[in-house]
Amino acid sequence: MKQADGRKLYGVTQTTEAVVVQQTPKPFRGRVHRAWFVAAVTFVTIIGAAAFRSVPGLLIDPLHEEFDWSRGTIGAAVSVNLALYGLTPRSRRP
Repeated sequence: MKQADGRKLYGVTQTTEAVVVQQTPKPFRGRVHRAWFVAAVTFVTIIGAAAFRSVPGLLIDPLHEEFDWSRGTIGAAVSVNLALYGLTPRSRRP
């Protein structure tokens, strides 16, 4: 293109395209969120409590043989223990 006085006019066009930058995913840093530790401790505690609650059922025969206690006496003691366990306050949200 030329103007009437002979100077050239240049048209401006975009010569480069937009560059897409791909970000590489961040590598796993090996850190575990602390909530998983709380969940694991809670799980182990619940399993331990369940195991502890089942011990009297396993010990009925040895207690009967060793101390000559009747099965009714052992069962009554376990029942009182369970009732007191059920009445104990646990942590509650106000």
